[in-house]
Amino acid sequence: MEWQFTLSNTISGDLTLSDEPIGWAGTVFNFTRDMQWHGIFFEYSLNLQFYGEGFDYIKNIYETQGIDAQVTISIQMKCSDTDSFTSFFEGKLVIPKCAFDCKDDCLVSVPIEQAGCLMKFKNRINQAVDLNANKDFDRNALDAYSYLPTSMHLKPKAIVLRSISGIASASPDIILTQHVGGGLSGSTESMSVTEYLNMPLNMIISPNELSYAVGLPGTWSPTLGTIDNMDTTPFTAHYYWVINATVSIVASTSEHSLICCCGYDSGSSDGTTLGQLQAYLKLSVGGTVHASVLIGSVSGCDGGLGKLVSNTVNITYDGVFPQGEDVKLYVEVYAQGDYHRTLGGYDIDFIFHSNVFADVNVRAVILKSPSTCQVYAINEALSRTAEAVTNDCMRVYSDYFGRTDSKPYSVDSDGCGSLEVLTKGL
Repeated sequence: MEWQFTLSNTISGDLTLSDEPIGWAGTVFNFTRDMQWHGIFFEYSLNLQFYGEGFDYIKNIYETQGIDAQVTISIQMKCSDTDSFTSFFEGKLVIPKCAFDCKDDCLVSVPIEQAGCLMKFKNRINQAVDLNANKDFDRNALDAYSYLPTSMHLKPKAIVLRSISGIASASPDIILTQHVGGGLSGSTESMSVTEYLNMPLNMIISPNELSYAVGLPGTWSPTLGTIDNMDTTPFTAHYYWVINATVSIVASTSEHSLICCCGYDSGSSDGTTLGQLQAYLKLSVGGTVHASVLIGSVSGCDGGLGKLVSNTVNITYDGVFPQGEDVKLYVEVYAQGDYHRTLGGYDIDFIFHSNVFADVNVRAVILKSPSTCQVYAINEALSRTAEAVTNDCMRVYSDYFGRTDSKPYSVDSDGCGSLEVLTKGL
């Protein structure tokens, strides 16, 4: 293995030494992986002694330029006579610490610190770089790149303002008072009972949390299960509701003598009408039902009384909440039948024993329209950063981010990340 040592100074020029300096043969370099940047770097302790032409070169610079003089050393190597020299180490002599000795032979001892592009990059790794300025760290001009920046059409984006979840649960007895006619079985005094019963659910979500979900003032009323006075200015948020509910309902009455007349139907001639009980889970916005799912239904000559309606159902809603509209999640019960009492007409309570447990998830999202904006290609941004902090002695090549027209280096085909860019924000 052959080594070549070259000293350089902007005033005195270059000097390639005929012999290696004293102390080089015993120098040990440790190659270690940087735990933060993961690259391979030198660790070494290098203090060399120069004699002959090297001594004269350094002494002249020391005496004429003083301790602020800049002297670099380039160490190159080749393995055989047929090889060319390649760079092994770039360093800088610490001139203020030079020690001259001419007792026997004239020697100058001087410590060496690592220099070059890699050290500039490490020392300036936290330096902010203006991608719009074609200047390096020392304000020297850099080549302009057409993709710093460039215009790109961006697809629409959904930005989540807030995602919240809560439990809606209730076990009320819903009571409907209805007058039922009296008479013998089959009496024409029998009548149908049809009624819609709203049961708001108690959402366990705090007022502050829900108002924050829309990013604007709003109030939440647990007793009513509604959002009141919700202001969507200055933007309109899109809401996604996903509700998974388990509901069970059993119907009964306060009167044991009530019966359902199976053979009587005042609206048809086939005499086959049966009593029926149905239950729905619904979500309404501003009084308009936007989602409705059937929990279940039962029917029979008993009018569905005493029978269980039970099921696990799902509701999804995707839409915009207009300003000030109420939102309600509720159970709707529908009871119908030809009922009568054998002992005369009477006001009777129809009682619906219910139990509801719902897992409610709500996401408030702003939908941003597609737009054309100024972006910075990752390939050029990475190279410009390296160029700026190293005074253009280090550039970036990437097969992944590179393109056929990328700068400073192009690739044969566009890489998988060739269209990845930096943006200024949304």
